[in-house]
Amino acid sequence: MRVLFDTNVLLDLLLNRVPFAATAEKLVGLVETGRISGLVGATSVTTLHYLIERHQQRKQADHAVHLLFGDL
Repeated sequence: MRVLFDTNVLLDLLLNRVPFAATAEKLVGLVETGRISGLVGATSVTTLHYLIERHQQRKQADHAVHLLFGDL
């Protein structure tokens, strides 16, 4: 099964937004175990980086994007 992840679901996970972070973590965990395939819109990558950088710092934004997508 392929699942398209909304930007907000990924933000819930990366910014630990309660109460949604736990569900987002379970969904991403299904991708990590290979039970589902996760898809993300191309503009979500830059949007995630921008929003995390505004909320935290650039270093954390770089790290978060790298954790999710590796070396793009």
